Amino acid sequence: AMLAGVTRDNDRAASRLAGVRQALAAARIALPAARVAERRYALAAARDGLRCLMQVASPPTALVCGNDILALGALRECQARTLDVPGQISIVGFDDLAPARQARPALTTIRVPTTAMGEAAVDYLLAVLAGGSPAAVEIPFKLVIRASTGPAPLD
Repeated sequence: AMLAGVTRDNDRAASRLAGVRQALAAARIALPAARVAERRYALAAARDGLRCLMQVASPPTALVCGNDILALGALRECQARTLDVPGQISIVGFDDLAPARQARPALTTIRVPTTAMGEAAVDYLLAVLAGGSPAAVEIPFKLVIRASTGPAPLD
């Protein structure tokens, strides 16, 4: 399942949702609309999103979140429901915020090199101001595996 940021008027959230769909499609895994909950950037909203995603006949065993705040809220809701993370459900965030490292269990997340992104943005802007038309730059990211993910349950 996917707990996404609100994609309406939010290019970043929309891009992340599209990226997850694309990666799953490449692995021949569908992500039906019923398995996606869009919520605002808040812990309480994320908890509500997880509650909605778990109200199906076959609840998800893995949850990809559009940012670490959504993932941390989902983790809190799992703890409130006594769902074992990662035994019953794995949770992945995005951004590698400091609270992701401090959560229990520590949150698996995607680390985005913000310094490199900022430098590339400044270089791009300076080139445009100088009359150039620079090419887009691809900035690599890193999956940081921590304790919130594990093998799928056997049930």
